[in-house]
Amino acid sequence: MPVWLCLLFCLLFTGCGSSQEPFIWQADSYPVNLDPQITREEGDLLAIRHLYRGLFALDEAGEPQPEGCEEYTLSPDGSTATFTLKEDLTWWDGVPVTSRDYAFGVSRAQDPDTGSPYREELEGILSLDCPDDRTMVVTLAEGADPTRLFASPGTYPCREDFFRSCEGSYGLSTETVLGCGYYRLSSWGAEAMTLTRCQGEGIETFRIAGPQWEGSPTGWLETADEGIPMITWALLLNPDQPVFTQPQICQAFAAALYSADLSPGPGFIPARQLFPPTLGEEDCLPDLGQPGPLLWEGLKALGQDGIKGLTLLAPEDSQFEDLVNGINQELQQQLGVFCSVERVESSALLERVEAGEYDLALVPCQPQSGSGEELFARWAALAGSQAESQEGLLGECRVIPLFHQVFRLKTSQTVEGLWISPYTGSPDLNHASYP
Repeated sequence: MPVWLCLLFCLLFTGCGSSQEPFIWQADSYPVNLDPQITREEGDLLAIRHLYRGLFALDEAGEPQPEGCEEYTLSPDGSTATFTLKEDLTWWDGVPVTSRDYAFGVSRAQDPDTGSPYREELEGILSLDCPDDRTMVVTLAEGADPTRLFASPGTYPCREDFFRSCEGSYGLSTETVLGCGYYRLSSWGAEAMTLTRCQGEGIETFRIAGPQWEGSPTGWLETADEGIPMITWALLLNPDQPVFTQPQICQAFAAALYSADLSPGPGFIPARQLFPPTLGEEDCLPDLGQPGPLLWEGLKALGQDGIKGLTLLAPEDSQFEDLVNGINQELQQQLGVFCSVERVESSALLERVEAGEYDLALVPCQPQSGSGEELFARWAALAGSQAESQEGLLGECRVIPLFHQVFRLKTSQTVEGLWISPYTGSPDLNHASYP
C-alpha cells in the first residue's frame, strides 16, 4: 500500500485532524535527524520514541517494559534471549514489522561504517537469528541485560528496502522517514514538527517546537523542591591547567567545597555522587582530609607559594549567582584563592569546556538514557580522565559534584497517562490522553 494511502486511512479512521487541542512541547534542541541508529540528540530522540516502537521502552522509573515485544524468554545461563513480536506492529504503509527489521536495525548500529553512537553499548549482542517473521533469537555476552539493550534507539527496527531506497538521506526529511510507532510524522517545518496519532487511543496531535519558538507550550518542566532530580551540577578543574596537574591541589579544592554550606536555592539538593538519584542512590564522595594542608603539600610539590589568575566559568543565569559567589568565597577563605568570574550562555559554556578553554567551570550534566556507564563516560571525557569507575573519577577530584537540580512537570490542562523520562526530562505521550 502506498505511504500516502496509509496516511489517508489514518486521517479517516483514527480521528487525526479533529478539533482536539494538540499537545505542544518546546524542546531544548529541535529535531534534525530521525535516523534511530545515528542520532543521540535529545530533540531527535523525543520524536523518534513516538515514531518507532522498540522491543522495550523505559517507563517513568527508567525501567524497561515490553513495547513491541509480546513475550521473551531468557535461557538459564543468560546467554540466549528469544523475543516474540506483537502481531499489531505495522509500518506506516501497512506492511507488517518483522523480526528481520529489528535485526537489520541492530546490524546497522553495529556496523563500523554506520558510525552509530550506540555501537559500543550494543557489543552485548553477539548474534541474531530470525527463524520466522515474529521471532528473534539473540546470543548475548556475559552479564548483558536484553531488556535494557533492546530499549536503546540503536535497536529500533529499520526496514531494509525503504532504507536502501533513501540513498543516504534516511531520516533527514518527511519523505525519508518510515516509522511504526503510535504517531506518524505529519510535518517537519523550520520551527515545529507535528506528529499525528495512528495507533492506539490518546492525544491525537503532538507538536514539538524548537528553542526559538515563541508560543505557549502545553507542558513544561520547572525547578521544584519535590520532583525528579535530573541534572548534576559540578565544578570542573581543567586538567591542562598546571596547578591542577597536582593531585593534592585538586583534593584541596574538593575538600573545601564539600565542607562548605553552599546552596543555589529551592529546587536543588546536595550531591553525594555524580549520578542523579534516578540512577541509584550512593554516597561516593571521597574522604579527603583538611583542605589547607592538602593545598600547601601540593604547592610545595610545584615549588609555588600560592595560586593566582584563575577564572571561574559559570552560566549567566541569575539563579546561580549566589552559588558562584559562595564558591569564590569558600575558596578564598579556606585556600586563599580568588577567582575572577566569567558568565556565558549555557551552550557557549559547554563548548568552552569541551574545547578546554577554562580554568574552573560550573557545568551541568544530564544522562540521556538509563545507562550509568554513559553518564560516567561523559563526565570522564569532560575531566580528561582515564578512571574506570565513579569512585575513581571522584577520587581524582577534577570533577566536584555540588548539587542535583530537581524538576517537576507542569501542564496548562489535565493530561492522563503522561510521564517524563527521569533521565532526559522529555515527555512520553504514547499512552497519554485528555480526560
